[in-house]
Amino acid sequence: MIVFFIISLIFIPMNCDPIKRTVIVEYNPGCNATITPQCHNLTDAVNLVHVTASGTNDAIHYLWSTVGLPTFIVARTPLDSKLDISWSDFILDKPNSVSIVPEPYIASGLTLYNLYEFNSTNKSTVRIEHSASIRKILVEDLAWNRVLKTNQPSWLFNTTTEDDQNIHNSSDPELGPVGHLAAILRAFRTADRDTKIPHLLHSENSSQLEILLQNISTHFEFPRLAVELVIASSRSQDSLSSLSYDVSYSIDDEYSPGIFKTETIRTSNDPKLNIFYRWKPVSYLTPQRTMKSSTDTLTNGDFIMINRGELSGLMRSFQFPSDNILEFQRLNVSYGRDDDGFYQGHISWSIIMGFGYPPDDELSFYVKLIAVLGLGTPAVIVIVGGVYSWFVRKRKRRSEELKILVGSGSD
Repeated sequence: MIVFFIISLIFIPMNCDPIKRTVIVEYNPGCNATITPQCHNLTDAVNLVHVTASGTNDAIHYLWSTVGLPTFIVARTPLDSKLDISWSDFILDKPNSVSIVPEPYIASGLTLYNLYEFNSTNKSTVRIEHSASIRKILVEDLAWNRVLKTNQPSWLFNTTTEDDQNIHNSSDPELGPVGHLAAILRAFRTADRDTKIPHLLHSENSSQLEILLQNISTHFEFPRLAVELVIASSRSQDSLSSLSYDVSYSIDDEYSPGIFKTETIRTSNDPKLNIFYRWKPVSYLTPQRTMKSSTDTLTNGDFIMINRGELSGLMRSFQFPSDNILEFQRLNVSYGRDDDGFYQGHISWSIIMGFGYPPDDELSFYVKLIAVLGLGTPAVIVIVGGVYSWFVRKRKRRSEELKILVGSGSD
């Protein structure tokens, strides 16, 4: 009975409907081509994708933009909130030119601040912090194509190259003639997993960013790449820090083969005030993601404060909630492993961004089955053995009682 209960608890699915959000997407909302002609350019374009994911009691706004530095904002707001953009001021990086009315409960942002090439001098240097030869590529100076919507559905932000139609010598010389930085973004209605490995788990309160570094010209003999991220967060007056970094481990690698670790950045320990950034420490060296083409993604979780005046685009223009202290902190993310052959023209890496507690991986069906077999089988043996022993003793006792009765009758 106990074993049956355990098996039922593990394998019988719960009868509950998944939570869903209604997702609405806008591209450059309210942008007037007469005032801001770049809003309709195919190249050297102004891009801002606005996603509203409405639930029962609140709405989550995602803003993805390549005006200035490529930036991604997550904001939780009341249901009736609206986006307000002063496009002429936004293009000029003026503060508070992008706002959500009424003011968000919480908001955070992530910016791709810089891209680096560094030399793995002894062939085993895999962190940018350990390299003496570093080349900085200013992401702010890159030109971007008009956003493309793909079939997932997701949105592709892609830098302009010389190979783009009707474009000549317009690519950034630091990336090379066909080199480009790309970002693929998705927002979600329900909880699920990404279809591509490492199959990141997401909730209805999150979106996903995939960074691609493709065909970038390298200058070193043993080249590796790294990105510098800036995260905006707010903290209360009595809090010392607004960001925390932690690593969690799992015994189950069914969805991300060979990867048992998950890294998370949180803006608060209170789930009602928390924006999180979560990823697996793995990236991929070929467009077709496979375990064979995987390499490490490395960060030490050390945050360095940065002045808001050093940023551009949404990080400078967006109106964050005004009741807390706003901080901007940067950290480096390096890609590589000592046996991966260095950068060879492709790196892709995925990260989940969202509100509340990040969803935790549960044990897969196969791990649960092994657990049941491992724990249930001994339990069955103990129970059956106990019943059998009881039955043998009971039978022996009855036999002895019958002998006594028979003996008494013969007397």
